Amino acid sequence: MTVSLCLFFRWQIGSDFNLLFSDRTDGVIEISILEHWFNVVRGYAPWSTTFYFFPYRGTLAFNDGFFLYGLPYSLFRRFGADPFLSSELVNVVLRMVAFAAAQLFLRRSLGLGFLWSLLGAVLFTLSCNMAMRANHEQLLSVGLVPLFAWLVWNAVAAFAAGTLRRFTLWASLAAVLMSAWLLTAYYMAWFTLFFLCIFTLLGVLTNPRAAVLWVRGLTRPCWISMATVAAVFAVSALPFLILYLPKAGASGMHPWSEVLQYTVHPLDLIHVGSGNLLYSRLDELLNGFFRPDMPRYSEHTTGLTPLLVIVFGVACASLWTRRSGSRSRAIWLLATTAVVTWLLTLRVHGWTLWAGVFDVVPGAKALRVVVRYQIFLAAPVIAVAVAYLARQYASVPSPLPVIIAVMLVAEQVTLVQPIALNRSNEMARVLAVPPPPPECRSFFVSHARPWTDLSPDIGAIYSHNVDAMLLAEWFRLPTINGFSTFRPTDWDFVGPERPDYLQRVTSYVRAHGLEGVCALDLVTNQWESDPLRSARQAE
Repeated sequence: MTVSLCLFFRWQIGSDFNLLFSDRTDGVIEISILEHWFNVVRGYAPWSTTFYFFPYRGTLAFNDGFFLYGLPYSLFRRFGADPFLSSELVNVVLRMVAFAAAQLFLRRSLGLGFLWSLLGAVLFTLSCNMAMRANHEQLLSVGLVPLFAWLVWNAVAAFAAGTLRRFTLWASLAAVLMSAWLLTAYYMAWFTLFFLCIFTLLGVLTNPRAAVLWVRGLTRPCWISMATVAAVFAVSALPFLILYLPKAGASGMHPWSEVLQYTVHPLDLIHVGSGNLLYSRLDELLNGFFRPDMPRYSEHTTGLTPLLVIVFGVACASLWTRRSGSRSRAIWLLATTAVVTWLLTLRVHGWTLWAGVFDVVPGAKALRVVVRYQIFLAAPVIAVAVAYLARQYASVPSPLPVIIAVMLVAEQVTLVQPIALNRSNEMARVLAVPPPPPECRSFFVSHARPWTDLSPDIGAIYSHNVDAMLLAEWFRLPTINGFSTFRPTDWDFVGPERPDYLQRVTSYVRAHGLEGVCALDLVTNQWESDPLRSARQAE
């Protein structure tokens, strides 16, 4: 585990944790939400309402909730770590969970030997597509996939053995984890539920007789146990539903035209990025020839490594021609579900089966970047591939599976990672802002700090808004500024350098009846107690 973690976080370790994943746009937004949870833990804020997008309530729902991240983050903050270091330490914890859970599932559930389960854990921890997209820290919650799978496996095994108390316990733990996960990072939680539903459906369709006999054999205590688990899930998921359902209805979620461009192009299957240790040149050649307009690094850089895909394909062919035993059946279903759901995400000449998922499956409209599903697929693909290699080595011991295993690890290594958040610089900027005057009851940013690392268009949206978010949580003073995936309907705070910015702020303040609104100039780091006086006088 230690070697894997050091390799994954080598840039952070090499800079004494001064250079961190993400950047000063999405990264600062996430840290603002984590700082919100630190305020919640200390009793300074209600759990559902942040200090930004004031005076709206339930503003946590405009983005991922980061609930499970907020708990260890608050612990690190409590022991003196600054917000940026605490956030990165949470990422370390998530990779530790990914490693331990992957090895636990492969060892205890799939019955692999120690070394093969260790290989699977290393591959999952170093997974190239996760390393390339680590600038979106919410995606690191993919590390919970094997933990959830292990809980579900234990629940199913207990039910099959007729030990209903153990079934109720394991299934309830899985339900609570999923509820907390939904309140943390929607993409990976939804992908997991989607995969589980297709897995179950395929299990029924491929063996309907057994499914019918199983349902007929259910006793009253079985129904009571299942109803108990359903009730646990319903109750534990209430905070997520209460918070997000109203916002989902109000926002309309994402339009299909926007989702379509983020479905999986065939080249995305192995689009590992130009920084991959083994395939950087191949990646550049393929994308340069077939789609020269595609950026070298984008949301589509989520491909699985070629050798892993090949081993997975060979494993699928082997499983589909011969299978026996409960574990082989489970691995067969795991492989089949991975292939079927992968095909659903593919886009060929503008046509994709995901359109049906988008229209029919609950919650699918809240997903914009469908190509992120490949990050989730790393878990089942690695499990199937490693199980196949283990079986081949057990039946005919030879060096070939071992050589392939070494190559699988090597191809996960990428020489380029999204390390663009400078901890010392960002903390210096936070500490340079003096405490707000006591008469300030809320604030807005009047001038943004220069955005040398952002394009003018992006800077006009992000720079002042994300700074305001973090400072609002830091000082526990509400701000009307903010930015996220979804925003209040009358949010209009782009470009503080534009001549009509103060007028837009004045209209918003008047519409919401706000008093005691101060301005913060992030160029001079000065507060102004009555910044709207001139606008009132002009009227």
